[in-house]
This record gives sequence, structure tokens and C-alpha cells, in this order.
Amino acid sequence: MARDYHSAQSINNDGGPEGFLKDLDKQAEVYTVVHHSTSILRYYRMASMLHSQATQYLEEKDEERAYVQLKKFAKLYLYVIASHNSFNSKTYQPEKHKYKRLCNKALTKIKDLRAVISAKYV
Repeated sequence: MARDYHSAQSINNDGGPEGFLKDLDKQAEVYTVVHHSTSILRYYRMASMLHSQATQYLEEKDEERAYVQLKKFAKLYLYVIASHNSFNSKTYQPEKHKYKRLCNKALTKIKDLRAVISAKYV
């Protein structure tokens, strides 16, 4: 059953803002096994989709969904893409640098969103 992100009642019954953030963190889990036979470009496309979705949620002021998508994006980059055999290949350096910058910004935004979400449900 999908969790209603905006249900204050479900937040109060599940341990307050920290319990709610833990639930959001569970939703942000990604499969972190790297398949080196899969092109790194496929992983970059997945990261691009997650980042675009997070950006859309931010524009819509949906902090909870943006938080989940940004965490998925960051985990995909840090644990999967960065572990791929082709990560340091000269061929993919433009992507590597672009997504590293995006990941650093995402990590900062995740921290900010965590504070916003906690304050929202106190």
C-alpha cells in the first residue's frame, strides 16, 4: 500500500518526523549491485530520469517526493555508477563530471529538504 506523504495523522502515529524520514529513506533504496556488462550510459540515463523527476517535484513544492528521488539519484551515482568499470574511462569523462556536480548539489538539497520535512511535521 502506498504511503500518503501528506498525511499528518500517519506521521503522528509512526514516530513523528524522524519516523517519517526513516520511511522516506526506506523508499529511497536502490539496487546497488553493479552489472559491468550493462553500459554505464544506461546508468547515467537512469540517473538523469531520477534527477529530472526530483526537479519536477521540487517545482511542484512536493518536498517529500523530491527528497526520495534525490536520494535515489545520489545513491545510484555514488554506489553504482562510481563502481562501474567504465567510470574512469576517458570516453565518459563529460558525464562523470556533469553527474558529480549534480550529485554534490543533490546531497546539499537532500540535507535542506530533510530540515524542511522535519519542520513541516513537528
